[in-house]
Amino acid sequence: MFLRPRIPCRRVRATRDGDSPGCAGGGFWFVGILVLAALVVLGGLAFLFLRTLGSVNRGGATGKSVASGSATRPGVATGDIAESRGAAGLQENQVRVFFTPDGLKLQPQVMDLPRTMNAHERLRFVLEELLRGPTANQLRPTVPEGTQLRGAFIGNGTVVVDLSSAVSQPLGGPMAEILCVYSIVNTAIANTEGAQSVRILVEGQSPAVLWDQVDLAEPLVADFSLIGRW
Repeated sequence: MFLRPRIPCRRVRATRDGDSPGCAGGGFWFVGILVLAALVVLGGLAFLFLRTLGSVNRGGATGKSVASGSATRPGVATGDIAESRGAAGLQENQVRVFFTPDGLKLQPQVMDLPRTMNAHERLRFVLEELLRGPTANQLRPTVPEGTQLRGAFIGNGTVVVDLSSAVSQPLGGPMAEILCVYSIVNTAIANTEGAQSVRILVEGQSPAVLWDQVDLAEPLVADFSLIGRW
């Protein structure tokens, strides 16, 4: 019969009255396991916290869009509404045309170009879409019905837009008139590289005023403060 050898362990003197001596080696292993378990738990919590924080940041940076359920025209997107005042997030073949959601502010509708266009074709496209009106249900036209584009070109940083006399029809108040003019100006400048101002002509003539109130004597610059938040 063989006796199993005993592994000696160092006995530890009791530190308080009533404490019993124990094996120091076993105590050290037990404490080590507790520390390791605590580190694993803390590491897991830190990972979950950082993952959650990253998800929140990505969600906050994502722009929202509102899809329209209305029918589309050839070459025109479904009426997505751009949240940003700038062109951030637009593709090279996309443009912004400004309409109104409520008669108090402007709001851009993102449209797809039907094909690759040069600067002049792009300018005519956005102006013609502006005159045709929005495809998004939540937007309304700003230019009087029946207005036709007689011509459009750019020179020395100024876009010249020649409209038919229908544009001078009464619109029902100063705010509607301002939105009409600046939907034209903002649309032309936002989609034409190098454009800094817009001169509006009516039947080839440069009227001093439109609707007896809006001053058209000088070219107009874009006013993006009219674009509301939604």
